[in-house]
Amino acid sequence: HTLFCSAHVMLASPQQTFGQLIEQQITGGFAQHPDFAKIDWSKVQYTLDGQTISPESTKTLAELGFGHKSLLRFVTPELNGYNDSYV
Repeated sequence: HTLFCSAHVMLASPQQTFGQLIEQQITGGFAQHPDFAKIDWSKVQYTLDGQTISPESTKTLAELGFGHKSLLRFVTPELNGYNDSYV
């Protein structure tokens, strides 16, 4: 994504649920993007350490396979960035 030049480092507990990760760390890290409020979280596509996942919000990060320095990526279909500029 061109608005964010690199991965964000976020401290998270393995016992934290995926829903808590979204509500707390991800919202805190990305809410400044003008389209963040428009995300339809039911359509987001996730990869964890290069593998596609379909996380349930009630599962813990440990249950979903998160480890030390895991990389979570997410794609937001139907959003093309601020004013359709892919930014």
